[in-house]
Amino acid sequence: MSAGDWDGEVRVESLAKVNLGLEITSKREDGFHDLVSVMQTVGLADTLIFEPADEIAVESGVPGLKPENDLMWRAARALREATGSKEGMRIRAEKQIPSRAGLGGGSSNCAVVLRTLNELWDTGLPIERLAEIAAALGSDPAFFLWGGTALTTGRGELVEPLPDAPDRWIVLAKPTESLSTPGVYAELRAAEHTDGQATRALAAGLREGRLDYGLMRNNLAPAELRLCPAMEPVLATLHERADFAMVSGSGSSCFGLYADAGTAKEAVGEMGGQGVWAAMGKLIGAARG
Repeated sequence: MSAGDWDGEVRVESLAKVNLGLEITSKREDGFHDLVSVMQTVGLADTLIFEPADEIAVESGVPGLKPENDLMWRAARALREATGSKEGMRIRAEKQIPSRAGLGGGSSNCAVVLRTLNELWDTGLPIERLAEIAAALGSDPAFFLWGGTALTTGRGELVEPLPDAPDRWIVLAKPTESLSTPGVYAELRAAEHTDGQATRALAAGLREGRLDYGLMRNNLAPAELRLCPAMEPVLATLHERADFAMVSGSGSSCFGLYADAGTAKEAVGEMGGQGVWAAMGKLIGAARG
């Protein structure tokens, strides 16, 4: 759909994620790390607003981020280069997902731009080709093209969709401090690598409709806690009420899983009383995402 025959705006949710399992197995020769992860979209979202324009223009909603360094801008450019399109678009982000939190906000925005522009520009690429473009932009964007629950491998760009995880409430919590992904991986010690088998077993259980808390782990957690000790009391508070709690991804956020909304609300209130950012939602399946 070209800017010349399209009026108005399109608003699209861009969901956050947590890692229900994340094991770093080795460091690669190209500087990246091989991993095995189960990723899950959750009910916290940015809103991306698409408006007709002659050129590509992006307002990231992230203070200090130059447009050319924004994954949304890079995604739009990459799609145009891959398809030969000369279309433009103005894209604005209304941010709710905190940055450098391990919740995948930038990667989610990137995937939503690829998916939405592929439709609005009528470029018609299949999701597999969009995933190839996404993988060239970062490790996590490809997952968000599917959303829901998925097993990811390689450096995160290889995605195997799984059945939706069992229904759970989730509380996300983050101290004031943030962590950068490169900084966390630099802090990770070789002795903290694992073989990925627990996370593969977690995925196998999910294929049968089970979410086994005993198989959930993130072996970046020791590095994160060394770099950001403020995460420790956040994690401890979540453990008091949650059925299960752990750190998510490579940022400074933690999450707790709950069977009922009332207990989750109590946890959010307790976090707020401690001056900690917190948000409550549910695990979001692929069909809803």
